[in-house]
Amino acid sequence: MEQAIFVSPRSEPHARWVEAFGELRLISELPGLDELEGKTVWLSTDLPAWSQALEQLAQAGVRVVVLSLTPGVAEAARALDLGARGYAHAYCAPVLLQQIASVVAQGGHWVGSELMKQLVVAASKLPATEPVEDRSLLMAALTTREQEVANAVVEGKSNKEIARALDITERTVKAHLAAVFKKLNVRDRLHLALRLAATTTDKLPL
Repeated sequence: MEQAIFVSPRSEPHARWVEAFGELRLISELPGLDELEGKTVWLSTDLPAWSQALEQLAQAGVRVVVLSLTPGVAEAARALDLGARGYAHAYCAPVLLQQIASVVAQGGHWVGSELMKQLVVAASKLPATEPVEDRSLLMAALTTREQEVANAVVEGKSNKEIARALDITERTVKAHLAAVFKKLNVRDRLHLALRLAATTTDKLPL
């Protein structure tokens, strides 16, 4: 496993960061971008000009997870828009940090379930800048169970919550999600939620 790199003005890493990753590298300013290319960097919003640093890192092909002391929809949307691959509370549980690292390393994006709900609601209220897709046409490509799983993701439910609600195993939920991602050509659950939030239930004109 690659060494975790945290960018923060803190003099010492937070105990939860250490518990999650063991030995880690804590820096207060960015080194040469060539050194970080292809790696995951955990960027704290208490760093002055964190958004500029995020944009610079993302453009250089660095996977960035933004860690916020006061997470919120506006800040999350800004971070994701600037290229962040994840967004979470700076002091979330070590096991959650490990989950985020795994998702991001596999090419996905990560935000918490509650924040995802708020992002989906916000996205659904934005004026369309591209032709709006017909939700029923998208859903027609899925089986009934896959539709149920996809709708649950839009509602911000975790795999465990979906499994409990549908009386299936988490492994089965993951299998359905993999099929949904492939059929709808989306990267991860956040991409899926935002795409479905931007659809309409109305029929498109012929």
